[in-house]
Amino acid sequence: MNIAVTGHTSGIGLAIYSAYTQADHTVIGFSRTNGYDIGIAVDDILDQSLHCDIFVNNAYHKIGQNKILEKLLMLWEGTNKYIINISSNIVNIHSQFPEPLIKYRTVKQLSNHIVSNYTGSINILNVLPDIVKTNFYLGGSLLELGMDPKYVADTVIKEIKPGVHELIIRHPDW
Repeated sequence: MNIAVTGHTSGIGLAIYSAYTQADHTVIGFSRTNGYDIGIAVDDILDQSLHCDIFVNNAYHKIGQNKILEKLLMLWEGTNKYIINISSNIVNIHSQFPEPLIKYRTVKQLSNHIVSNYTGSINILNVLPDIVKTNFYLGGSLLELGMDPKYVADTVIKEIKPGVHELIIRHPDW
């Protein structure tokens, strides 16, 4: 299988990238470290991902992540390819958040809206994990309590199958 992963150099993206690579799939990664800022390089990323069977929409960006999702849905329409969209369980928490988390939550809510309103042929797994230990920081000190990205990746890969459209990954110790 051919798989594309955004944000493949850390956190959930790295864990998914590594798992698919170790399983002998052809995996291409897109991140700022190899010249693909998803806020700028949307069209380049999509052009290079057209032949892929799975696209992991992981890297967070206030505009780019959802732009990639919307454009990919149009480009792949009529196929039975698979999109793994990494959202966040923060969308299900009704509480006050500091400003950076409000913006993050809003982007993830829009992502969920796009996925839930999609009625085409593409398979989409919308993943909503609890807090994950990553180097992605929006303020606060809960990251130390987060899940291991490998745990999230293993759960996602195990659950990717037709008919499963949403996957809430709860912290195993909470």
